[in-house]
Amino acid sequence: MGGVGLQLGFILIFSTYAPRFFLETRHNPSAREVLPLFYAQTLALAMIVLRIIFRICEYSQGLDSKIPMHEAYQYCLDSLPMLIALVIYNVVHPGRIMQGQAGEMPSVRQLRKQKKQGVYLVEMPLVSQPDSTFKF
Repeated sequence: MGGVGLQLGFILIFSTYAPRFFLETRHNPSAREVLPLFYAQTLALAMIVLRIIFRICEYSQGLDSKIPMHEAYQYCLDSLPMLIALVIYNVVHPGRIMQGQAGEMPSVRQLRKQKKQGVYLVEMPLVSQPDSTFKF
């Protein structure tokens, strides 16, 4: 039960910083393409929080809990939120937004060729934004 509570704690910490990031990004015209991913992440996180709350309620009743005896609770409050979160990420896939040279993954053939040449790391250009206004 402590691990589930710790997970919820980290989600709450993230949730305190996410609105500031949203407000900074919303007014930046070059970063508007990230907003659908932010909305998807927020909805998926809400589904995960629903599942965590269900798990905390289930574990708090101890071994004599009646919740595991009813499959409807398990399906509706455990499996369904995870399914919805997965569907959300399939609809708004991060790969559609994070494109470019740094987002490309090398094929197996390219990795084998690099390994034969003695190159083990894939070089990716560094992205820097010196005039970024986002600060913690």
